[in-house]
Amino acid sequence: MNIKGRVAAAGLAAVLLAGPAMAQQEGLVNVNITDVEVLKNVGIAVDVGELQAPVTVQVPVGIAAQVCPNVDANVLAQNKGDQTAACDVGSVDQTNQAFNNLLQRNKSSIEQQIAS
Repeated sequence: MNIKGRVAAAGLAAVLLAGPAMAQQEGLVNVNITDVEVLKNVGIAVDVGELQAPVTVQVPVGIAAQVCPNVDANVLAQNKGDQTAACDVGSVDQTNQAFNNLLQRNKSSIEQQIAS
């Protein structure tokens, strides 16, 4: 096989392997944040007394699967688009960089949710 053939084969393999991973990222699920420290960890100013109810954020199924260790990924995928929360994030230990980045990008809407 020549170099062009090998490059084409490698590209095709990459597309085929990426397909299932991309499919897992489709759809959003609701995740409740029940610990003020999770919000503070990403620079969202909130006092314990301000958080009257859990803060709900919508996250891709793939990220939810990482921060919701007690919920099977298949259950999360079935909950996408559902209005009920798929799980609660109750400690900073449950979060990861992707989840924290998502919280930072949605900081203003989370702060509005806390204020209301």
